[in-house]
Amino acid sequence: MKLLYIAGMSRSGTTILERTLRDRDNVYSVGELRRANFLLIQKYQGLENITVTENCSCGKNLAQCELWSSIPGEMNDKPSPTNSSNRTQRLLFEICSLIFPLSILRLIGKLLPFSRFHNIIHLGENYIDICHSVAKKTNSTIIVDSSKNLHHFLLLRAVAPETVKLIFVVRNGRAVANSATKPNRISNPYNNIGLTDRQTAIKHIASSWTRVNIAGRILIMLLRPSTSSIIKYEDFCNNSDIAINDLFRKMKLFKLPAANKHKSELAKTEHSIGGSPSRHSANSKVITVDNSWQKTWTDIDESSFGLIASITNYVFGYQKKS
Repeated sequence: MKLLYIAGMSRSGTTILERTLRDRDNVYSVGELRRANFLLIQKYQGLENITVTENCSCGKNLAQCELWSSIPGEMNDKPSPTNSSNRTQRLLFEICSLIFPLSILRLIGKLLPFSRFHNIIHLGENYIDICHSVAKKTNSTIIVDSSKNLHHFLLLRAVAPETVKLIFVVRNGRAVANSATKPNRISNPYNNIGLTDRQTAIKHIASSWTRVNIAGRILIMLLRPSTSSIIKYEDFCNNSDIAINDLFRKMKLFKLPAANKHKSELAKTEHSIGGSPSRHSANSKVITVDNSWQKTWTDIDESSFGLIASITNYVFGYQKKS
């Protein structure tokens, strides 16, 4: 089993890439695996101790879903995980995971209990176990996780470096900021942190976009070419077949899986967690570049976008109106 991990800023096209990959034979997408904490709690504490609020794309609550409700019983027995590490401990783990193998990380966890490395490693091992269980249940050889978060990728890579491969999706920062701050969205994802007007939201999105994409670029430089790749949203939308072929060649997956023809009965039904509503829309097969932002982007928006984000955008090959 190979795990393709899709990372990148929200509104960058991660869902488009995921749904294209999932249509290939032997490939199955789990959506955002990091949202599946209930599986770990159910495995170690029992279903009666939790209330599952997350729904599967099949329309059922995860606890009643045919696939996800069966996964805890398929998982191997491992130490009970806990996600009690703080930001500093997670950052330290991320740095060390790029330098040391798993055996050294385990040793650090034993010698320095306050690092919480043992808890982080147990969490990663259980997530990998979930992927193996899904692969077994769906007769798939490639699992796609579009959780986007780079820490979650490093968590998985630390415990299964030969299994996990990173696909980092990049999109024009101005397009991302414009998409995330449309009137029908601004009151929903950002209202909880006080971003109730477009210009304030653009500043926040620009800052987040810059941080995520610089981190992704640096991470790609540190990883082997066969285990990581950057893909541009615009290039993928213009010719998805060529983009996927290049992706599989770079990651040494060699044979590009054929179009979906021989999936198991369970795998024929989508069972993904979280993500963009477009993942489940009726016209999800249509792939086109969305350049509508160019018509609405104003000088005031550009000012809010900021100099640092503009420079980062330029480094990734994007001009103001491209």
